[in-house]
Amino acid sequence: MIPTLKKRILVAGGAGFLGTNLCVALLKEGHEVTVLDNFFKGRRANLDHLEDFGDLQVLEQDVADPINIHVDEIYNLTSGGLPSEQPDISAPAFFNRATGVNNLITLAHRNRARVIQLSNDQIFTSGAVQRHAANDFDDVDTFNVDIRTARIFNAYGPFMPALDGRVVSNFIVQALLNRPLTIYGDGSQIRSFCYVDDLVSGLRALMEAPQNIVGPVDLGSSRDCPVFELAQKIIALVGSSSTVVFHTLSEKDWSRRPDVERAKQLLGWEPSIALEEGLLRTITYFEGVLHRNTAFAVALANNRFSFSRQNSGAGETAR
Repeated sequence: MIPTLKKRILVAGGAGFLGTNLCVALLKEGHEVTVLDNFFKGRRANLDHLEDFGDLQVLEQDVADPINIHVDEIYNLTSGGLPSEQPDISAPAFFNRATGVNNLITLAHRNRARVIQLSNDQIFTSGAVQRHAANDFDDVDTFNVDIRTARIFNAYGPFMPALDGRVVSNFIVQALLNRPLTIYGDGSQIRSFCYVDDLVSGLRALMEAPQNIVGPVDLGSSRDCPVFELAQKIIALVGSSSTVVFHTLSEKDWSRRPDVERAKQLLGWEPSIALEEGLLRTITYFEGVLHRNTAFAVALANNRFSFSRQNSGAGETAR
């Protein structure tokens, strides 16, 4: 449902994959959106066309720097990592995250704004470092701010970076280039993929829910898909001549499935976009990327760029 009241909404990390799609939805709803991003991971190019949708402002700064704007809602998407990245557990990185969260909470307290704090599926499944990162946000109710945590699982869709190590983007780009689709392991690993529009609608439902919500809410798809089956689907949808090649999996594979029952009960939310439909939309996006950036496409085709390993860390296989 499109709200009738125009709100001032801050999206921290709004130039990334999820943030860009969220901003599109918010702008289409008629809200005034401010993107806060230092463009270390997010891409400014993602925001180039968003002004066509409505009232958009961009603040190029780190979330750890002081923030002083008027807002009604805050989405903190700065903590979601990509599978090709190793977690930075250094003291400066930890301090930067903590300072950024504190800044957003202070801003929310000053404006009486509600906050969505993004988590991801690895934080609770892949070892002490990631579990410790989740605890960064355990005491954020200091100022009696309404903070809601969304735990996301295997999102895919437009604005995904082509070489981010996620299995969907890897497979689609490889298929479009008629290159072999690489699977680490035997392909029987089970994943559940959630199209980004469904995920955004889940975030919006979590933000708009009138009741107090304590603890993380899983947002993702409960429909299982083996990785080999995903590869076959993408080859067929692209009409590619690609084959599938298998590589040894040297690390334990972690199965990450969301428990969406809480989202159904509290938010009345569940994914509605079928995997085939979401893949077709994502394929169309990547076709456009390769068409617009022919130099990038040629470099990929000539192996001047390599695809990130899908198992760059524990639990990262074919994310």
